[in-house]
Amino acid sequence: MSKVNLRFKDLEWVKLAETSTILILGIGGIGSWVSLLLSRIGCNLYLFDDDTVDQTNLSGQHFKSNDINSNKVDIAIRDAKEYSLNSNVEAFGKYDNDSITNSIVISCFDNMTSRKIAFDKWKVLPERVLFIDGRMLAESFQIFTVQKGMEKVYEEYLFNDDEIPDLACSSKATSHCGAMIGAKIVSIFTNFIYNQTLNSDLRFIPFKLYYDIELMHEHVESN
Repeated sequence: MSKVNLRFKDLEWVKLAETSTILILGIGGIGSWVSLLLSRIGCNLYLFDDDTVDQTNLSGQHFKSNDINSNKVDIAIRDAKEYSLNSNVEAFGKYDNDSITNSIVISCFDNMTSRKIAFDKWKVLPERVLFIDGRMLAESFQIFTVQKGMEKVYEEYLFNDDEIPDLACSSKATSHCGAMIGAKIVSIFTNFIYNQTLNSDLRFIPFKLYYDIELMHEHVESN
């Protein structure tokens, strides 16, 4: 049992969740929050990112000024230990065609090329169970949740990077939006683990979730 989840240790999903191994791909505006929250559950985490922290990251990502020029994955490991007492976190560099995959993958990339690589590797894994894809702007976000058998539906939402509107870097990320999508992703994960634990579909898992901060509106779709 994790040392930090004593306040929720009796929830039905905790034991399976804290023994789950999860790939988190991209430790930036989404992944820095997801890794922190999952580390507090006690999950085993494999973190992929080859980027370093710069000053622009401080507005939307879970880093502090002293982290500038440090590797993002190293900071995420530090935070997992300091905020969560979780040492079951490993760091890797850039995610590419030679990287490992896993039954549970959370894509937090900011580009479609890397997202496609991750999904293509996951979808051919026989023991695959869950692929979560987070996409964020400064005041809105989308989450796609793909369970085994839903691959074709999700592929309709994959496109080329040159089809994405080019936004100014100063309008792409805020911390509160990043924290919100991180919390939503972790909630979807725990709902999935709850259903796995009870061998049921009692908890809802949306295929597509869209949230708009300006309108305070959330829209969810099943597959």
